[in-house]
Amino acid sequence: MLVAWDGSAKAARALNDALPFLREASHVELVSVTGENDLGHTVPAAEIVRHLTRHGIEVNVLNLPALDGDVAEILRRHAKLTQADMIVMGAYVHSRLRQMVRGGTTQSLLRDCPVPLFPSY
Repeated sequence: MLVAWDGSAKAARALNDALPFLREASHVELVSVTGENDLGHTVPAAEIVRHLTRHGIEVNVLNLPALDGDVAEILRRHAKLTQADMIVMGAYVHSRLRQMVRGGTTQSLLRDCPVPLFPSY
C-alpha cells in the first residue's frame, strides 16, 4: 500500500479512513513528493509513523523528488515500480482556482491510475 503524504489534514483523514486496509497490508509505504510544495508547516511523516505503529502498522517513509511538478506521475511510477495494491491519498487539497489553472494530482490520478485509488475528501 502506498500512502501519498503531504502532511495536510486531508492526507491525515485519508490515512485514518484507510486504517482497516493498512492493517491488512503486508507492506505500507508513506511517500512524500518533495519540491512541489513547501511541507515545512505540515505534520511530519515521523509523527504519522508513530500513529501507525500504535495501530500495529509497520511503515517505511520515502521522500521522492517532484519531476517537472507532476506529483501524480511520480506516484503512478512509484506504484508500478513497487507493485503497490492501492494508493491512499487526500483529495483536492488545493483551491478550486489552482485546480482549474494548473490541474491537480487528484484529477490526474482519477483519470489515470495503475492501481485502485482510495481518495478521501
